[in-house]
This record gives sequence, structure tokens and C-alpha cells, in this order.
Amino acid sequence: SMNQTLVTVLSGYGSEAPAAIVVQACGLRLLRDAGGPLYSGPVCDGYQGREFDSHLVTHDHQDQIGSLSKLPEHMPIYAPASTARSLPAGRIWRELPTRGTTYIGDIA
Repeated sequence: SMNQTLVTVLSGYGSEAPAAIVVQACGLRLLRDAGGPLYSGPVCDGYQGREFDSHLVTHDHQDQIGSLSKLPEHMPIYAPASTARSLPAGRIWRELPTRGTTYIGDIA
């Protein structure tokens, strides 16, 4: 149903694991974080080969943004302004406010 929200944790529930969470709602598929490994820890590539409408970045730690460069260039990235400076060079991004509400499609 279009009213349901499905959240799938691909990685990030273990200690020091890269974060990657899929949120499906309102006909959209959002990827929250595309983390890279810390130290020589596990790699999260569960999102590879999947299609997403947008990518949300919460903050600029390696376990949240370490795999951003592997995402398609055309995928919109939403990030707080303070985090945008850590995005791969040349990536287009849209501001994700740190307070208040923003909309991605019909998702508040």
C-alpha cells in the first residue's frame, strides 16, 4: 500500500558496521547512509545493484558516507550543509535542514 512505510536495515546494527538503511514510503525508495568500513571492518554492499530515488546522509563519519562514491552520479543526495563539504567532489546535493521539516516527494 502507498500508505505503508517499510524500513530495511542492510547494515549498521552491529558494532562498528557501516550504516545503510532503506526506507520505502509513498512510492519512493530512499537510502539512508552509505557507510564504508571502519578500520578493516566489514564492507556494506547490500545496496549495490538496487535502485533508489534519493540518498539521505545524516553526518560525515566514515561509517555513514564511506561508500558514497560508489553510488550513481544521478542519485540526488540530501545532506546537512555541515556534512556537504565531505561529499565526493562535484556531487550535486540538496540541503537537509537540521531542524524543521523537509519533503522528498511526498515523504516528510
